[in-house]
Amino acid sequence: MAEGLAPAATRGRTVIDDRVYERTARAATLGASGVVEHRGAGALVGRSLPRVEVRRSDDHVRVRLEVALVWPTPLDAATASVRDAVAGTLARVTGSTVDAVDVTVTHLEPQDRRHR
Repeated sequence: MAEGLAPAATRGRTVIDDRVYERTARAATLGASGVVEHRGAGALVGRSLPRVEVRRSDDHVRVRLEVALVWPTPLDAATASVRDAVAGTLARVTGSTVDAVDVTVTHLEPQDRRHR
């Protein structure tokens, strides 16, 4: 330790903006197996999928997601993959405790439509 400097933990604090949590969760969601970005009619008003809502209390986080999946995709495996990816990424990137990741599938995109 440099002479005259207090331990790092006592010199200040790190503040992470809510948008960092949201963007990190969105990126992790899009990286999960079977998840696709979907821009339907709601995209005109900025409502595309995945949609992310993050609630924080101190260093604890709860995430609500609405996602689109490629069909056919096993829903239980895909939503578990999303939960694991988001919880793991948020914990690693922000150091927060992720209490819950709730995933709602709101759109299924037929696989044959994805290749046109």
